[in-house]
This record gives sequence, C-alpha cells and structure tokens, in this order.
Amino acid sequence: MVPSSQLNVIRDLIALLGPFKEATEEISGANYVTSSLAIPLTTLVTQVTDQATPSTSLGLIVKKALLKKVEDKLAPLERSSFLSVATILDPRFKRIHFTSPVVVSNAISKISTEIRAEHRRRGQRSPDKNPDQAASEQASGSSIWIRHEKLLNLNIATSEVPSSGCVPNELKQYLDQPLLERKSDPIKFWVNCRHFTPVLSDIALKYLICQASLVSSERVASMVNLAVPNDRSRLTGEHIKQRVLLMSISDKYWFE
Repeated sequence: MVPSSQLNVIRDLIALLGPFKEATEEISGANYVTSSLAIPLTTLVTQVTDQATPSTSLGLIVKKALLKKVEDKLAPLERSSFLSVATILDPRFKRIHFTSPVVVSNAISKISTEIRAEHRRRGQRSPDKNPDQAASEQASGSSIWIRHEKLLNLNIATSEVPSSGCVPNELKQYLDQPLLERKSDPIKFWVNCRHFTPVLSDIALKYLICQASLVSSERVASMVNLAVPNDRSRLTGEHIKQRVLLMSISDKYWFE
C-alpha cells in the first residue's frame, strides 16, 4: 500500500506534468494547424505551472525545475520570427499570448514588409489577354474599350503599395477583428478571405501550413517502415503498392 505522503507527491506530480502532456499532444497533431500553437502553449504552460501550489517539498522542487526548463527551452520560441508571424496570422490567437511587445512589433513589421513586396510583385505582372482580341483591337482602333484596357494596365502597373513605416490596411483590419473560437479552422478562414485580402491570405497560408513538430512526419515515416521494412529487400514495386493499399484499409473493414 502506498503511504499517504507518497500519494501527495504523486498528486503534485500529476498536477504539474498534466499541462505538459496536454501541450505535447496538441503540438504533435497532423490534421490541424500547429505552427501557431507553439507560442500560446508555451505561455499557457508557464502560467499554469507558475500558479500551481504543490503541497510537498518534492512537488515544489519539481515545479521550480519545470519553470527553469520552460524558461531555457520554450521561452526563446517567442523570438522565432516564423512562429511569431504564424501566431499573429492565426485568427484564434493574434497577439494575446505574447509576453514581449517588441516581438509583436517585429512580427507585424515583417508581415507588413511581405505585404508591400507582394503588392509590388503583383503590380509588375502584366494582365493576361487574348492575343487575337488584342491584335484585332489594335488594328481597328475603333473599339471604345481600348482606352479602358489602357487605364486597366496603368492601374495594375501603379497599384497602390502601402508606404513603408505604416501597417497596411488589410493587416490593420485583420488585427482589429475579434478573435475566432479556439476550435475554428484558421486555414478555412483565410481561404474564405482570399476574395477580400488576397495578398495577406496567401502570406498567412504560407506560414500556417507548416508543422511545429516533427512528430507527425516521424509518424508517417514509421508507418512507411511498417509497410516496407528494411529486411524485405526482395519486394517488387507492385508488391509494395499492394502492401501500402492493404495497410491503408481501416480495421473496421477487416474485422466486421
């Protein structure tokens, strides 16, 4: 039978390590956005651990050690420009989980710079036009739409680019919007916003589609190794296709 003193230690350890287990499982997912979870999870784990009140001396020692490791290993994640931009461009989090205003300012400046660069790049592209139609209009010179096409080309070439030193309107409008629910899908949000903020949407998707952890890719590699183990070197390409197909079938179809 476990003594009551050890039971108290176990309770303290469960309370202290529980948030880390939950954060690890969240960041290791494969079917949802994880690049924007690193900073919020770090902040939340730090706050929960700091507010914990262990009742044993060992619990207090573990709490202090965990906070020290979080400060050394996880806190620097906030200074990663990639993760900070991904977090700000996630409509569920934006700026609320950052502890440093300087990091937020640098991330917004980076996003603004990318928006201006993309506006310039798109403004320099020539619009697609039917060659036969263009040749016909130039030959006749009578179409009233020739002037419209010239104005359109001029407008595309000189499209408004946000001036340096200011936050582009599309980014400012996004930051001023209320946060989405935590269970909502940020990818779907930006896909739906493509008609209104095409530049910012493309930038956001570029950052959000990346994974914050190697666990999901390692999981895929492990599944591949199960399907095609190294000791089955005589397998042909056709046999490999068959094994991959069989292993991809859900258990419910095998055991019904």
